[in-house]
Amino acid sequence: MITPVALLIASAYNLPPGSEGRRIKGPDWLQQTTDQFEIEAKIDDSLYAAMQKMTPAQQRDEVALMEQSLLADRFKLQVHFETVEMPVYALVLAKGGSKLTPAKDAESSRLSNVGTPQGIKMTAIAVTLDQFALSPLLTGAAGGRPVLDQTGLKGRFDFTITYAPQALAASDTSRNAVADAPSLFTALPEQLGLRMIPAKAQVEVIVVDHVERPSAN
Repeated sequence: MITPVALLIASAYNLPPGSEGRRIKGPDWLQQTTDQFEIEAKIDDSLYAAMQKMTPAQQRDEVALMEQSLLADRFKLQVHFETVEMPVYALVLAKGGSKLTPAKDAESSRLSNVGTPQGIKMTAIAVTLDQFALSPLLTGAAGGRPVLDQTGLKGRFDFTITYAPQALAASDTSRNAVADAPSLFTALPEQLGLRMIPAKAQVEVIVVDHVERPSAN
């Protein structure tokens, strides 16, 4: 996949898609579609075999470390982290309280998104609300703004939520059936008993100290 460097950095440091404009500070060309790159990488068979024994979270962490190493090697990337105040969404309980179903003990955690004629259907199995708030599926739908779990609810939950894509939800002229689905901000309290409210909070950002365009292979 050919992509801007900012997206490569976001992937390497586990930032939600769509948040790179807010949470990566560096040269303008990192974000520009005119400067895009395709990366191909291989891993040793022994490491691949070891990764098959890891949990999904451990696999993601291992891949992120490899991506960070690759960016440091090919792009000479050097970064540091800072905490700055920025606009966020706080995930809180709606009036009437939670409509979530506690997960069964044996369930494996997963979160998925699929498009349907009725809208975007998000399904969560054995997911904590912190995982939900940090998920690219939620922050992407929230326009890339960070989402912080402030519900106070502990444990893992099963739930589904159906909502209209952001562009259609904001349109008054679309006749597509998907536009009849509620926006994410309406669907959350109606279907899950949660809501997202605008707030400000201290958020960690990545500051690029040095980066170079890589030479050709």
